[in-house]
Amino acid sequence: PARPLGLTTHGAVGQRLSEHRGGLLVQCFAPNGTDDGAGAAMQMAQDFSDIFHAQSFGADPVHFEPATPTPVGADGSLYQARVELLFFYHERG
Repeated sequence: PARPLGLTTHGAVGQRLSEHRGGLLVQCFAPNGTDDGAGAAMQMAQDFSDIFHAQSFGADPVHFEPATPTPVGADGSLYQARVELLFFYHERG
């Protein structure tokens, strides 16, 4: 299960290790077509997921947790899929 968003701290003041948690929500839209847009929207969401899935970026790394795209459905002429990318990073101080 994913950890909740927010902040967790450990240790004495000045040597405290803080873990910050957050999330990115990527919404992908594709025109309804022969597959009602589901295929294209889900592929875009999967592409974002593949970039960040269980990866770490930066010198003081931001760590992304595994993510799975979710279909949302059609709304008028567009189909929507989304992927929530949860992340965390540490800070000492």
